[in-house]
Amino acid sequence: MYQHIVASIDESNNASQALEQAIAVAKLAGAQLHLVHIVNLFELALEEVVLADKAKLAELAHRHGEARLEGAAAQARAAGLEPSLFIAECWGGGDEIADGLLNYARSVPADLLVLGTHGRSGLMHMMLGSVAESVMRQADMPLLVVRSETSEHTPGKRRPVL
Repeated sequence: MYQHIVASIDESNNASQALEQAIAVAKLAGAQLHLVHIVNLFELALEEVVLADKAKLAELAHRHGEARLEGAAAQARAAGLEPSLFIAECWGGGDEIADGLLNYARSVPADLLVLGTHGRSGLMHMMLGSVAESVMRQADMPLLVVRSETSEHTPGKRRPVL
């Protein structure tokens, strides 16, 4: 069955739910769980105003990635798994993040890739892109895409799952 399961980790509720599913499948299959976070350097640089200092940006990116993976790794360990952790960087949006995630998954090689989706549409989708959509177009491995019942953009409002 599955030997290597890769789960994409970010700070979204959708990624948290995807992690829960990845942990459950990894336990059932006796698979190695790999937790991956791709840091978008452009967004990080804008948030932290450190674009001119590349060394500081690289250090900040690593700390940012570790912070995202720390909680996920603790959750996996509490379930009896010892996950592998991987942090990568990119300068672009959805397509570049998807490329980084798929490149890592192929290098493992992953039997299953698990990720959350925000379910953005319209202008937000055009501006931010969709990592999940890009992964689905390019993946050559089984995928498990998880979306929460509530949108992160409208707290408490239920949106249909399509």
